[in-house]
Amino acid sequence: VFVGQCIATLMGSADWRWPFLVIAIPSAAASFAIWFCAEEPVRGGQEQGVETLSLCQQKGYQYMPGLSVRHLRAVMQSRTNALVILQAFPGNIPWGVIIVYIHDFLVQDLGLSRHSALGSIATLASSAFVGVLTGGFVGETICGGSSRRIALFGGICNIARAVPFFMLFGWKHIIGPLNPSTETSFFFLLIIGGFVATMGSPCTGAMLLNVNLPETRGSIMAMYSVLDDLSKGVGTLFVSMIVRLVGGRAVAYQISLLLWVLTGAALLYAWHTYEEDEQLMRRQLDEAAMESMVLVSKNRANQAVRDRAKAAGEAHFAQKNLGARREQLPTVQRPPPRHPSVSTASQARGGLGVGTSHAGSASVYGAGAIAGRTPSAGPTPSPAVWAGAGASA
Repeated sequence: VFVGQCIATLMGSADWRWPFLVIAIPSAAASFAIWFCAEEPVRGGQEQGVETLSLCQQKGYQYMPGLSVRHLRAVMQSRTNALVILQAFPGNIPWGVIIVYIHDFLVQDLGLSRHSALGSIATLASSAFVGVLTGGFVGETICGGSSRRIALFGGICNIARAVPFFMLFGWKHIIGPLNPSTETSFFFLLIIGGFVATMGSPCTGAMLLNVNLPETRGSIMAMYSVLDDLSKGVGTLFVSMIVRLVGGRAVAYQISLLLWVLTGAALLYAWHTYEEDEQLMRRQLDEAAMESMVLVSKNRANQAVRDRAKAAGEAHFAQKNLGARREQLPTVQRPPPRHPSVSTASQARGGLGVGTSHAGSASVYGAGAIAGRTPSAGPTPSPAVWAGAGASA
């Protein structure tokens, strides 16, 4: 935000359209880089619940429970959510005052030139950036021992950040006119103010992530972001309403800083609620993981039944079509069987020559060794005839 103010001040004098173009180009480049290079994280894959670890890491499933009324009720009943949301609204109303009025205050009330005011804003923005990084690192470090410490750290930072800005807005009454002898102290105060003011921001975001289920985190973070922007807009309205009542805008700026103190004290109370809400979230996460595992098992079983039923239906249909084709084929006449011929080697060994001649379907056997000739064709004699012939011989 402060960098945008600097760009608008430097380039807006030439044409008011240039600042929008300069800000839009890196934003578009960053969005394309995220689209092509970033990977979608596995939902619930980094959770520490027992059932969730079994679901996502050991069995390779994905955490995919649906959003239900029970989850929304859990979000509304979480006291930590309410305490953190207070940091967005009305806790960020002083940020709206600082963002909108800091440049005019430095130029008109403290007598800085335009370029000196831009340098002061750049110093404040740089220290705020370093404060965000430092706050995230410190919050992650102290959270390893006890998760409740992150609430304590965030609350202390949110209360302490009101002190340097209170001195900044009351510089004339506390320090005196700004002159070259006090410029070093002034810039040092800006550095301290920007650094401390943003150290608690990573802690509030981490607290929201740790006490909400994966399917509700996006909604609660979106709510926090919307209320944050709303606070910045309400800040200008708040100051414009009370400036006539308190007798000066510097005093109105200082009064708005009381919201940081009140909301920071509310965040300190999360020391008693944060750990309980985090444990509740993990139990709900394990229950949701179990539901997801049962749902996946049922879906796989139903899919297997459908696949088998489909295969059985295809097999039955194919068999039915094959039977219908067989019924449509015409009747084929089979040829009569052929009788094998008698080997001549058997006649030489046995002394009986067996001749075969076809007269219709009958065969004639002759006793060539007895009669000395081959039998003539005729009907087959009975066994009695064969016996009589042997006796006469």
